[in-house]
Amino acid sequence: MDTERRIEHLEGALGASLPAAYRAFLESHREDPSRPVQVVSTNPDYWDVEHFLEIGDGKSYLQIDHCYELVGDVLPEGMLPFAEDGGGNLYLLDCRKGLGTGAVYWWDHEQELGEDRVELVAASFPEFLAVLIPDPDELPGDDASNRRGVGR
Repeated sequence: MDTERRIEHLEGALGASLPAAYRAFLESHREDPSRPVQVVSTNPDYWDVEHFLEIGDGKSYLQIDHCYELVGDVLPEGMLPFAEDGGGNLYLLDCRKGLGTGAVYWWDHEQELGEDRVELVAASFPEFLAVLIPDPDELPGDDASNRRGVGR
């Protein structure tokens, strides 16, 4: 299935349209597993971004539609996972219509069913991208950077 059809299928499963800025990103983004981990500069000790999800032909764990099929039923309604941190928590894009459309949240996967522990990270996807910086703890030559991807 081509990218456009996969996005349309994803939107159908989500029951919402993707915000334009994120849709443009998704259409062109292909994750590079060797990309250094990034952190959210507004909270670098807490939020890291191990990888972004994509619509492409890469590994299944990087595919946004595959991820949504696996966890969509336990996420807050109208929220789409688009990135994952090193602990298996997800970054969610609010695709619901209304004032918060396009906002980015961090979702803690260690919770009870029906509990929606989310924290606002950025008011929009472009704002989220703007606050990402390379993780200073994983600079080239750091032993931690050599462990990225182990077990995947």
